[in-house]
Amino acid sequence: MAGTINISDVGPTGAQGVQGTSGASILGLNNTFTGTNAFTTLSASGQITGQTNFSAGASGGDYPSSGYNFARTGTSGVYNYSATDSTSRLEYYNGGFRFYGAASGATGAAITYALRGELSSTGLGIGVTPSYKLDLDIGALSGSKLFRFTGASGQSLFGYVDGGGSGITRTDPYNALLYFNTSNGIELYTASTQRLVLNSSGNVGIGTASPLVKFSVVGVNGAESGTATPNGSISIGETGGNNQLLTFGVLNGSGNHSWIQSRNSSTTSTYALALNPSGGNVGIKTTTPGVDLEIGANTSTVRVLSIRYSTVPTYLSSTYDGSSGLATLSVNSYNTSNSSATWSSFSNTLYCNSSLQLGTSTTSSDIRFLTAAAANTNPTERMRIDGSGNVGIGTTSPAVKLDVVGNDALVSLTNFTAGAGSAGYLGIKARGTSSSPTQALSDDQLTGLFARGYHSGGAFGTANVAALILYAAENFTSTAQGTYIVFGTTPTGTTSRTERMRINSSGNLLVGTTSGYVSSRLYVQSSGTTSSTYNSAFANSSGTVLLAVRDDGYFFTGVAANSPYNITTGSAANCFINSDGGLYRSTSSLKYKRDVVSYTRGLADVLKLRPVFYKGKGEKDGDTQFAGLIAEDVAEAGLDEFVVKAADGTPDALAYSNMVALAFKAIQELNANLVAELQSVRARLAALETN
Repeated sequence: MAGTINISDVGPTGAQGVQGTSGASILGLNNTFTGTNAFTTLSASGQITGQTNFSAGASGGDYPSSGYNFARTGTSGVYNYSATDSTSRLEYYNGGFRFYGAASGATGAAITYALRGELSSTGLGIGVTPSYKLDLDIGALSGSKLFRFTGASGQSLFGYVDGGGSGITRTDPYNALLYFNTSNGIELYTASTQRLVLNSSGNVGIGTASPLVKFSVVGVNGAESGTATPNGSISIGETGGNNQLLTFGVLNGSGNHSWIQSRNSSTTSTYALALNPSGGNVGIKTTTPGVDLEIGANTSTVRVLSIRYSTVPTYLSSTYDGSSGLATLSVNSYNTSNSSATWSSFSNTLYCNSSLQLGTSTTSSDIRFLTAAAANTNPTERMRIDGSGNVGIGTTSPAVKLDVVGNDALVSLTNFTAGAGSAGYLGIKARGTSSSPTQALSDDQLTGLFARGYHSGGAFGTANVAALILYAAENFTSTAQGTYIVFGTTPTGTTSRTERMRINSSGNLLVGTTSGYVSSRLYVQSSGTTSSTYNSAFANSSGTVLLAVRDDGYFFTGVAANSPYNITTGSAANCFINSDGGLYRSTSSLKYKRDVVSYTRGLADVLKLRPVFYKGKGEKDGDTQFAGLIAEDVAEAGLDEFVVKAADGTPDALAYSNMVALAFKAIQELNANLVAELQSVRARLAALETN
């Protein structure tokens, strides 16, 4: 389209219009004044070229004397309020706006403006070309207010700059303040009081302006309240539900300590406190706990753990002595005569009533048990288990697996049961190892009791000089476990133990020997064979010997009131001692006899015998004269039925009581002879009388 379109409005002092020109221009704007900035063209491609001046008010050049003026050249434009107002200017610049103020220069001439702000595609800059979405440059505004946000009810949020760089003081009139100080820190205030600090080291402080660690809280000083109102420095938890809280606090002053309490937020109720409930070790005074709870110590002698009972004057304590390598677990109490007293009543000496000490180093690997003999006294060691596994009671250096030292009875075993029950010592024997035992074999020691003594050389003997030993009598199986018991003592003047007696697997008691006589329940073998020693003897409670057997065979029945010697009888003797030493009762009843026939020897045999006087060779015979027969003479007379033979078959004794048969037969024969002779004499006398 060719030609020109003019749109004009005649104002009070001039006219405005839209004017087209020939060529490529479509739209032009111009005012009534003339000059190089007479019009603006809009090209066919949509580009604006040239310069457009728009004014309202008095006519003039680029800087009207009054009214508004808008000018554009290339990619920039300027809007002025009036030539007489040099405090502001708005400039369209690179698709944004710049705001100027505090101008310098003469009215109607070129004026220099100071940039106050810029809005561009980068952001909004106040006092600076923006490099961020919101960019403020306070410049020389130190100590002034930066910004304010005011709510409908008058609440305001202010931004400040502290020119001194020392931070906002507590006398600041505002109730809440977030302060970025010149020391690269952040501070938070409420009610004109500093509440939180984040310093240049990244440490956060609450209640302190100088946090020493990453998170430092300084709260109310004091112990846990124990009341319905929580106290402390930190509280974690909820105020709904069961109102459970976890509170942390510090008490400075008497009884300095820090504390943690799981409790209710509005009552005195308390709750359980779990450490690592899902797993993990807990360490006290150690940074590398190796077990569920490990308590370390950094001094040689220190109490590691104490457990106090709230209603009684006693507590459980764990201590460690680095010099001796002993860790002690003890029960401690305070000296008092009031057994019902509580903790508040104690002011006297602290006593350790009983303790358990555990060796923890090469210095000491013992376990020691200590108790106090009386109230308000410190304990004494009573028992220990040493590093080799020996147990000592009454001694600190046990030499065997159980070593008991004392002045009174050392061991007492008592059993109380509803039935017969049992009480005693149990010894168990196995070959092999504890993890792989094997059967006990014949003559293995199953267990035993042994004795030693302290000698004049200033030490305990090393030999077991007395013993009671229980042995296996056969190889043990599940159905065969025979045993025997051996008793041993040591002869005077020696140190070698000798077996004296045993009870064999048959229950026979063998004294002085390891094998019995036939199957005798009691078999005693002497140590001698002469009259100077005895095999056995029995006496009553008064010491009177009732029966004794001498090693030379002498048998003594004693002289007690009812001894065989003192109990007499008119009955015939009926005791016979055989040549094998057997003692027999002599009998006469037909029921004890067989093959009975009339005796045929008589007077002629009696006449062969030689009665004699003699003295015995026995130690008890002395010079006593006896009368009798000689066994050898009787044997030579052919009367062997009256001769008792020795073991070697030689004549040894006579069965005098049996010789009555010979005497009676001789008397009968003599009587018959006398009767016949008397009859013959009578017959001759009668014949003489007749003659």
